[in-house]
Amino acid sequence: MAAQSFEYVVNHGKTGVLGRFLTEDLDRFGRGDRVVLQSQRGLTLGVVLCEARERHSVLLRLPSLGQLLRRVLPEDDSKQQENKLLEQQIFGAARDIVSRLKLPIEILDCELSLDRRRVILQHLLSSNCDPAELL
Repeated sequence: MAAQSFEYVVNHGKTGVLGRFLTEDLDRFGRGDRVVLQSQRGLTLGVVLCEARERHSVLLRLPSLGQLLRRVLPEDDSKQQENKLLEQQIFGAARDIVSRLKLPIEILDCELSLDRRRVILQHLLSSNCDPAELL
């Protein structure tokens, strides 16, 4: 017998990205449940908004499916708190590098995945900057 799966709309990341997440967990999730996700951004925490329906995908143009792994555990909260300190260090280092190299970039924020495998640096480029030149 095939496992039943459920799909949810979940808010995740510092910027509140919406995504569709699939789970085969037999436990059902409701609005406000804090969950651990595997997404394109890596392992992250999120908050369930609702069960996903076909119209959510069409109307909201939600990104592709990620995996809803489980509810948040106390260890996940501890790891996220530790990561906040590391995010601040990465943020400061990135801003220092941009300043030292006089790059036409403003670093706005830093987000570290729960498992520390991915870092997202949110940034703005100067309007006259060609991103290809920075590679």
